[in-house]
Amino acid sequence: MGLPSTIAGCHQLILDQEALLEILVSKTTAMEARINELESQLSQNSKNSHRPPSSDGYRKKPALARKPKGRQGGKPGHDGKTLKMVATADHFQPLYPQQCSCGALLKQEDMVLQARRQVFDLPEPKLEVTEYQAYSCRCPQCHQQVAGQFPAGVHAPAQYGPALSNLLDRLTEHRRYVLAFAAFEDIPFTNNQAERDLRPAKIKQKVSGCFRTFEGAQRFARIRGFISTARKQSRNVFNELVHAISGQSFVLQLAPAGS
Repeated sequence: MGLPSTIAGCHQLILDQEALLEILVSKTTAMEARINELESQLSQNSKNSHRPPSSDGYRKKPALARKPKGRQGGKPGHDGKTLKMVATADHFQPLYPQQCSCGALLKQEDMVLQARRQVFDLPEPKLEVTEYQAYSCRCPQCHQQVAGQFPAGVHAPAQYGPALSNLLDRLTEHRRYVLAFAAFEDIPFTNNQAERDLRPAKIKQKVSGCFRTFEGAQRFARIRGFISTARKQSRNVFNELVHAISGQSFVLQLAPAGS
């Protein structure tokens, strides 16, 4: 760009440059304001604004355990809470010493309770049997034989209770569907295949807190889907992963022609 050859031309060039500079300054100011606004929006999340937690998306930070401050455990003077003994246990196991270290035999009648220890545990699930015992006697006044009455619904010497009867009736009514896995090999024993396919992704989300990027989430889903398909096709997962990396995935063989 050449300079004007006259003084008037130089003055006009200066005026044009000043006008252009004002326009550039105005645009730069507007762009800086827009950048600040966008940065403010990016820094907002459910903790520092009114936005819901679902809007955090893949930018959500994983939940990390906080480092404890100060001394761990109960503070001095704190009562504390721990497992306490109950007044009456469900089962009792008396432990009687049989013989003294000197060799003398001990009598149970001379023993006193010295100490108690209780163990809390879950009982093994089993079928409970309730026996109704109907006693009878002769009335001392009219000499009539009077017997206790069994509850309503108890008719046989041995029978199922109402809870188990309802379950058996329901299984019998829907026997065709409950036992379908025994007649058809393609039907699994349980109907929670979808839950098992979704569980790894949910565990990954709970452990890591989130996926850092949408692309990473897509890759994870594709890998898990590939592994699930390989297992359903009764294929070795490790070998199929190696084949997929080398471009020889069995999925390409399963895909219909032209897809």
